Order: sequence, then C-alpha cells, then structure tokens
Amino acid sequence: MDARHLAKALGNPAYVQGLDQRGWAALLAMADAEELTASLAWRVSGLAISQDSQAHLTIARERAEESRSATLDRIRAIAKELAPAGIPATLLDEAGWIAAGLDAARGSVGSEVAIAVPREREAEVRGRLPFRIRTVANADVGGASLENGLFLPAPESMVMDAVEALLGSGDPKGLAGLWAIDRLIREFSEVEGFWQRLHNCSAARKCTPLLSRALRLSHHLFETPVDPWLAWEPRRGDIFYLGRILARNARGEESRRILRLAFRLRARCAASSGICNHLVAKAGVMSKRPVAAVILAAGKGTRMKSDLHKVLHPIAGKPMLMHLLESVEALGPMHKVVIVGSGKEQLETAVAGTGCAIAVQEPQLGTGHAVQQAEVALSGFDGDVLILYGDVPFVPADTMRVMLARLGEADQPAVVVLGFEPSDGLQYGRVIASDSGRIEKMVEYKDATPAERDCRLCNSGLMAVRSQDLFALLSRVGKDNAAGEYYLVDIVNIAIADGRACAVITTDPFDVAGINSRAELAEMEAQWQARRRQQAMDEGATLVAPDTVWFSHDTDIGRDVLIEPNVFFGPGVTIADKVSIRGFSHIEGATIASGAEVGPFARLRPVAVLEEKAKVGNFVEVKKARLGKGAKASHLTYLGDADVGEGANIGAGTITCNYDGFLKYRTEIGAGAFIGSNSALVAPVSIGEGAIVAAGSVVTADVHADALAIARGSQEMKPNWARRFREVMAAKKAERK
Repeated sequence: MDARHLAKALGNPAYVQGLDQRGWAALLAMADAEELTASLAWRVSGLAISQDSQAHLTIARERAEESRSATLDRIRAIAKELAPAGIPATLLDEAGWIAAGLDAARGSVGSEVAIAVPREREAEVRGRLPFRIRTVANADVGGASLENGLFLPAPESMVMDAVEALLGSGDPKGLAGLWAIDRLIREFSEVEGFWQRLHNCSAARKCTPLLSRALRLSHHLFETPVDPWLAWEPRRGDIFYLGRILARNARGEESRRILRLAFRLRARCAASSGICNHLVAKAGVMSKRPVAAVILAAGKGTRMKSDLHKVLHPIAGKPMLMHLLESVEALGPMHKVVIVGSGKEQLETAVAGTGCAIAVQEPQLGTGHAVQQAEVALSGFDGDVLILYGDVPFVPADTMRVMLARLGEADQPAVVVLGFEPSDGLQYGRVIASDSGRIEKMVEYKDATPAERDCRLCNSGLMAVRSQDLFALLSRVGKDNAAGEYYLVDIVNIAIADGRACAVITTDPFDVAGINSRAELAEMEAQWQARRRQQAMDEGATLVAPDTVWFSHDTDIGRDVLIEPNVFFGPGVTIADKVSIRGFSHIEGATIASGAEVGPFARLRPVAVLEEKAKVGNFVEVKKARLGKGAKASHLTYLGDADVGEGANIGAGTITCNYDGFLKYRTEIGAGAFIGSNSALVAPVSIGEGAIVAAGSVVTADVHADALAIARGSQEMKPNWARRFREVMAAKKAERK
C-alpha cells in the first residue's frame, strides 16, 4: 500500500465508504504525514464514517481553520504596515490562496506568509513587520488587487509557483503539492484564455517541461482537466516521479528508500552543477546533442504576386523568416542553413549577419530534394537537425525543444514529425499513427485514399532527424508519385519499412500555419494581432475596442495602460504603466513614461521620448524629440529634433523649423518655458528656462532664461480705415455692373 490510497480518497471521496478500520487507519496516517488531513476532512464531509475517524478529521479541520485565521491576521498586519508606505506586495503561495478564498486553501495548515516586494524595498519591509515572513525580492509584484492594498498573482503564476515548488528542486515534493495543482487548475481551467496564458508563463520561466510533467501526474492521480498540448504524451520518467510522490507506507512512513535516495542525490548534483531546474526535472528528455536548423525557402511564391520574396513579407512589422529565426536562435543552434531558389539575392541580404548559410535548390524538385541541398553545409555535423519552413513563421522554440526531446527518448525514433489537427484538413498530407503517437504511415493528400483523407492528424512538414540518418534516408527517396517530386515525408515511410520507429507530436494549428498568398498573410496577421491583444489585456492593459488596435512584434506595454480605438503601434515602442493613448494615434519607435498622455490624433515618430506625465495632444507630431516630465504640447504642433524641459508648455501651432533642405538642427527648450501659439522656432536655437516666447513669434536667436521674446511685426491701428475701405470698394463694385 502507498499514498495512492490517499490520492484516491481525495480525488473520489466515495472511495472511503468501502474502507474498514484498518484501511481508515492507513489513510489517516498517510494524510497526517502529507499534511492533507484537513483537506481530506473537507472532501469527505457529509459521508457516513466511523466516530473515531470523524473525531480525527474534526480536530484536523479545526486546526486548519485556526491556521487560516492566523494567516489572515498576518495578511491584515502586512497590509496595515505596507499600504500606507506605498510598498507594493504580492501574496504568494498559500497566503495568496487563502486571501483569494480558493479551493486550494481548503484544509491548508498554513505556513509563514510569503510576499513578493520590489528588491529596492526589501530591507524596509523586513524592518516594518513584527513577525517572520518570507520575502521574494525583485519578483513580478502585482496582479489582482485586494481591498487592503495587497496584490494576488495572476492565476497562471499561481499554478507555475505550485509546479516549481513541487518539481523545481530535482527531488519531487509530496502529494500535497500535486493536490494543490489539481485544485488550482480546476479553479481556473474554464477561464477564457487561461491555457494560453499558462503556456506563455511556463515558457517565460523556461519551465514548460516541468509544467507538462506536473499536469500529467495530476491527471493520472486526480483526473485533473489538462490541455493536451501542455500535457504532451506520457514519459517513461513519469513512473519514477509518481513512485517518489507516493512513497508512503500504511503507517505514513516514507518508503522506497532506494528511489528516495536516487532523487535526492540527483537534486544535489543538479544544484552543485548549476543545471537549470526545468532541465533537471526532465532528465534525459531534452537532447544535449548539437542542433542544426534547415529552413526551406526555395519556393517561388507565385500566389503572392510580389517582387518581394515570400518569406520576407512582414507580419506585425517583422519578416516571416525573421520571426522563425528568432525562435531558432533560442535553441543555440550550431548551424542554420536557408535553402533558396528564386530571390536568392534578397534572402542573402536579409540574413546577412545572422550566421545563416545559403544553399541553392535549382531546379526545385520537391521538399526532399530541397533538404538534400543542405548536405554540403552540414558536412561533418553530428547532431540533430530540425527541418523548418520559412513561410511557417510562428513555430515556438519550446515546440522545437519538444521535437528534439522526443528524438532523444529511449525508443530512438528515426524521425519526429510535428503534426496538428485543423478544423478542416484541406490539402494537407496525413499522418496515420497509433494512439501512442507511433507513425504507421505518411501520405500526401494527392496520393491518399478516401479513408486516409478522413484522418484528422495532418503533417505540418516540420521534422527532427539525426544528421547521420537524414541524408542516408533522403538518398533513398524516389519520385514515383502524383507530382513527380521527391517528397520529404517519404523518409518516414522508408524508416518504417526498415523496422524503425517514427513518432509524431502535435501542436496548435496556429504554430504551423503556412502562408502562401496575400489572403493567408492577412489572416495570420489577424490571428497574431488577436493573440497579442489578448495578451495585452491579460497583462493589465485596457483596450477599449481591441479589434481596432494594431501592435508590432516588439511592442512593450505596461500595466494600467488605456488604449482607445484605432491606435497603431509600429516597431520599437515602449510604454510604461498608467499611460493613456487616445484614439487614432500612430506611434512608432517611441518611449513613453508612466502617467503620460498621447492623442487623440497624435503621431509619435522614431526616437520620440515622453517622460513622466508629459502630454502630447491632438494633431501633434513628435520626431527625435524629448518632452520632459510634465511638459505639454496639447494641439497642432510639430516638434522635431528638439529637447523640451520639464514643465514646459508648447502652444498650439508651434513648430520647430529643424531642416534647411540639407541638414537637421536641434531646438532646446528649457524647463518651465512657455511657447506662445503659432510660434516658429528656427533651429539651431535655445529657449532658456522659464522664458516666454510671445504668440506668433519667429524666433531665430537664443532666448535667455526668464526673458520674454517677441519676434513679430509691430501692430499699427488706423481709426475708421476699415469703414472707408468698404465704402470705396462697394462703389467700385457698383461701377462694374
């Protein structure tokens, strides 16, 4: 008997009704050892159980409630000390669960309160609080705010914290940690966008393998709802993790001494060697072999009807090929080979400086023939080869890692294929595979039977193959098919015919969507934008009309940012917290500090910098200019090659005349200066601090600090002139009739 006995009772409370006295004694001993007795009491509440067992559970439930009350008291004390001082603090782990009233906190016996605070205020926090707490400096402070001024982590962060607590040390912790993950997942799994955010969070922490293992284990023991993509297929190592987590005997004592010792030695070695936790937890799965990437980009792209090479068409302001190369770079590849055909010169220019080798496919005789062209560039390379496509730009680096990891597993597949299940299979090739992911056959759509076309699992074309296998298999590929081409997929069928295993893993259709036409380019842009908008909102920005906001690939947005309808972000934009972007504004290459306001109908061009609480209003254009803290240009202004000091005010209709047809010149405006409406500042020119420029002035010389500059014609008034003018002109008009 092991702790599976307890897992069954937690997952299905009705299980306890079949227990005799001995079974209850073992169950309670395990629950006590795992600190899950109060959780068990909550789960079996209302069921008919023996008086002795009920008394044991009641005591545990009362102690848990006392612990919960004590934790809430500490949370209130923390809020009372930190909120008035303006110190942001996020409640972590069980304290966060308790404050949020989550199921994961039911039955919790509590522990010291853990909070995350900014690194620069950690010492101040420790000095303020009268009891022991655990602070985590420089963490992602903030999330959902509580009435007391403290914060809760985002749901995905709560789950990832629990996952890392369970598996992150290399030696898996007890069943209580896995039970908490089950409770958290059930709490949040139905929230829209949760799984995608969880995937993003795990990827950002470089802990996707940890998360996948935790989800598989939790699903196995508690039937936790999981996302198939995140859970992947079962791994051989899972059984050892389960054995470690369930290592309890009927007396509640740790059992399986050898297994426990192995894991503890493993954790100690991992810590001493500095191996990343997420790789340790997935021991033996991630390939440690060198990696090369072969990227196919030899297609003519005729459906694009463009002089620009197909893979250089941008999505979110970045060429497709560059999106893919960014993901590839995350793997630290030894070689990158781009296979080109037409448009060779464009691609050579595009990849210059990226370390990519160019191999030419001429003529184009199919995908298998294309990959063969990389043989010279990979001569002498002994490692794993990823085969990718330049017009499939959004394959995540984590997905590539999974492909390589699967290639290195114990069954040593000759080829790993990346598959997907679209809502409509269209003309994609089909992957005929068993439930375990072992491929039985690969077939192109043109050559598939009706039954094979009914298969939902489609071939993305992406593969992982060992270098020593790749070109040997390719040399055996023929072109006896409907298109008369050398199909890359045939290497799978050849390997299977040789009696070797080939495997398929699946991914989201978005990750492997190919782009061959302007319509598909627009569709992928729309899908990318939709995901980025959701991410922005998930991370704390308000988008009044999300579908009208357009982001660039590198747009960086803080929290509590307001973005009104019809705003466009070009490349290179960074926006801090609490910024307001009004409608119909166009922003590229700009840096905007906290509390600033932009628009409506504003344009910020590259190297525009707005410091804290600066304001750029309607029909204002800023280029290569800085507006200091609190500076304002509220309407109808052009500021180019300028530096505007703190608190300066730029009146309507002001322009900096920065270009003489040959060179650009700078304008310096001091702090607190006031520039009257309809002024022209002819650069190079400097306006001193506190100076005033009268409305309508054309300033061509420097203005001293606190001086008034008037540079306009003198006003002359002629009494009754206008009346006489009208009389004379009316008479002339009458004479002409």
